[in-house]
Amino acid sequence: VFGEDPTVNRLEELGARKMGKEAALFVPSGTMGNIVALLTHCKRGDEVVLESDCHIYYYEVGGMSALGGMIPRLVQGRNGIMEPDDVKAALREGNIHYAMPALICVENTHNRGGGTVYGLDKLAGIREVADSRGIPMHLDGARIFNAAVKLGVDASEIAKYFDSVQFCLSKGLSAPVGSLLAGDAAYTARARKYRKMLG
Repeated sequence: VFGEDPTVNRLEELGARKMGKEAALFVPSGTMGNIVALLTHCKRGDEVVLESDCHIYYYEVGGMSALGGMIPRLVQGRNGIMEPDDVKAALREGNIHYAMPALICVENTHNRGGGTVYGLDKLAGIREVADSRGIPMHLDGARIFNAAVKLGVDASEIAKYFDSVQFCLSKGLSAPVGSLLAGDAAYTARARKYRKMLG
């Protein structure tokens, strides 16, 4: 809470550097990292575009709705991989009847897809769609380092397409517990408040 622990501070600084971001925040789990990320990006009643079998929707106890009042807008991927055109089609235009899209989430690697990996070209295409509507993107990168090994790139080359990235220390990095949420400094400062709110 007070930012006085030198070990945690070094860990957060290292995580931010690895993701090519300004700052990072330690959280106990990937699920907590994702809900903190969504709470920081969105307000109640916002729509979040995500793949229909992704971890945030499938395995996180409906936290986005229960805790954040967000509405999922599901995109059917192929083995967990969304096509940019399908993401574009999911972003409804302004209409008094609709919740407005506020965030696009990607999971890479994709758990229920069998560990499938988004190629950089696919991420660039989804980012282009997001930018065309001024919508930020969050990466559930629980296993981003596995994806980086598969693609033969630094993890920051994947993370650069996203405004925020959550990655697990307890997955491919084999630490006993914990995750980091990375983004720019202002975003991470807001996220720190939501982490405190969650306990």
